[in-house]
Formats: sequence, C-alpha cells, structure tokens
Amino acid sequence: MAPQSHDQVAAVTSVNSIATGATADSMARQHPQPKSNLGRKRPQFGLWSVVVVCALYFLFPLWAIAKFTLDLPLEGWTFKAYTKAVQEPELHTTLWLSLRITGGTVVLSLALMIWTVLWTTLKVKRMQPVVEFISILPYMVPPIAFVVGIAGVFRPAFPSFIANPYSLIFFYTVLAMPFTYRSLDAGLRAIDVKTLTEASRGLGAGWLTTILRVVVPNLRSALLGATFLTVAVVLGEYTIASLLLINTFPIFLATYNSKEIFAGPALGLMSMLAVAVLFALLGLFTRKRGGANATAAIA
Repeated sequence: MAPQSHDQVAAVTSVNSIATGATADSMARQHPQPKSNLGRKRPQFGLWSVVVVCALYFLFPLWAIAKFTLDLPLEGWTFKAYTKAVQEPELHTTLWLSLRITGGTVVLSLALMIWTVLWTTLKVKRMQPVVEFISILPYMVPPIAFVVGIAGVFRPAFPSFIANPYSLIFFYTVLAMPFTYRSLDAGLRAIDVKTLTEASRGLGAGWLTTILRVVVPNLRSALLGATFLTVAVVLGEYTIASLLLINTFPIFLATYNSKEIFAGPALGLMSMLAVAVLFALLGLFTRKRGGANATAAIA
C-alpha cells in the first residue's frame, strides 16, 4: 500500500476532529449537564434578619416617643406638644448659640486637620502613627476629667476666657479631632495626593493655591463627612458646657425635658430626627459623588 502524502494525512486528521466535535456536541444536546447551583444567588436571610432586628431596635423607641407626644391624654392626636416646644423663647437663643459654636468648631477643625494630614502624608510619614495616637486621645480621656482639667487650668489664669461661650470652640475641636482626622485621612488615602501636589507645584502654584484649588476639590466627600460628624458632636455635647455653666442647646434640652412632660420629649425627638436627616444627606451626597467619579473615570 502506497504511503500517504503529508496533505492527505492533515486532511484526514481535520475531518476526524470535526466529526469528533460534532459527535460530542450532539451527545451534549441529548444529555445536558445539570446546572450548578454555585452561580445562583442565595437569599441572605441572616443578613436581612440582622438588618430588621437593628431597625426595630432603633425605630421602636422613636415610634414610642412619637406616640407618647402625639397622643395626649384627654386631647387625642395633636401636635400641641411640638408647637409648644418650637415656640419656647429660650430654644431659639440656645440653638442659635450652639449653631455659631458649631460653625466655629467646623472651621477650626478643618483648618487644623487638613494641614496636619497633608503634612504627615507628604512630608513626614514616620509621624503618622504618632498623630493617629494623638487623634484618639479624646476617646481615652473621659469628658468629666477633661473639663475638670480645663477649669483647673484656665479659670484661675483666664477667667474671662473660660466664661465666654465661644471658648467651647477650642474644646469641641479637641473632642471632634478623632472624627475629623479619620475622615480626612481616609479621603487622602483614596486619591493620589502626592502626584496631584507635585504636578501643581511643578506648574508654579504655591502651597495655599495647591490646597484650595487641587486638594480640597478632591476631598469634598471627606470634608462633608467630617463636617457632619463635628456638627453631631457639638450639638450632642453636654458635660463640658454644663460644668462650665454655659447654656447651650443640649443644656436647654435636658432642662426643658425635666420640666415639660410632653413638649420635652417632642423637642428631643425633633433634634434626633434632624441629626438623622443630616446623616442621610451625607450618605446620599457621598453616593452621588462616588458615582460621578466612577463615571468620569470610565469616560
């Protein structure tokens, strides 16, 4: 029998491969493999159970307060407690004072922490553990010990300063330092701040221009988060203002709650809902900002 040529062998091999593939395809169609359950998304009952339990844990007390302040004895469902709380003259005075103190605390906290975080990130990274430890010191020192130390040091030497309500700005800045530092540090870690600052400096911009026109626009979400957390800290702080005899909104809220059985809880509920709305707006803004950044990056 004559030997086959190379072309004939290649042709026979390709025909056999095609035939084998066709046979395998037909067998696969006749006997389909069972679908694996690995790719299916299983309902996360455990996760949703935790979410429901936590929601009930937080929402049930709010519902109880709302029912207690809206369903008044002998009067039925009415907003009388809320209107009485809003019309209290001292509320406007103390709330306006607390808002001014809050604004000063936010400005001072951001002005100090932006420079500090940039300095440790760009210049002296070896100092980051030290600064992080200093930033959590307000957690380690109880507020009662903090205010006793403040009164003992400043009252004999600077009595007019310690009696001024705006002295709380400096003390609240210390209390808000953990939140401000962590928020800004996380925001800087999310961007290539070294490349941005080097490019800005290479184009002739100074440090102040670099921070205001390059770094700050890329830290809007972090700045907003630090601002809202600082607002929550200041509007909820009671110990320092109480021991320094400064009548802020939390002091008025505690005093009013002890005097008015229905209007006091109503005012407390409104303040809690206001803080909740602030954090909801923070989450909404951060989510939109993240989606816009992702879209810009893809484009």
